[in-house]
Amino acid sequence: MSRGVDVQSMNATPLLHMLDGADAVSVLLDGVTAREAEVAGLVARGLTNKEIASQLHVSARTIQTHLERTFKKLGVRSRGELAARVYLAIVRKHNE
Repeated sequence: MSRGVDVQSMNATPLLHMLDGADAVSVLLDGVTAREAEVAGLVARGLTNKEIASQLHVSARTIQTHLERTFKKLGVRSRGELAARVYLAIVRKHNE
């Protein structure tokens, strides 16, 4: 990395308030829909598919579909990788 963000030493708690709202996350994650961004933000907060589905009033299968599409668009392979992408995007935006 050119700017060297040390994710290991980051305290993620102050970043959590920046995940509120799909618009904020969708700006950081190019190419995803607002709903996919909203789901990505909730994944980054540590919610399960079932918890996200309950919060958004949709089925867990719908959440799985959003995640499958988001993974493909962003080239990630796991929830952890997606969460890391969200947090790194927030850190980079915050440091601009």
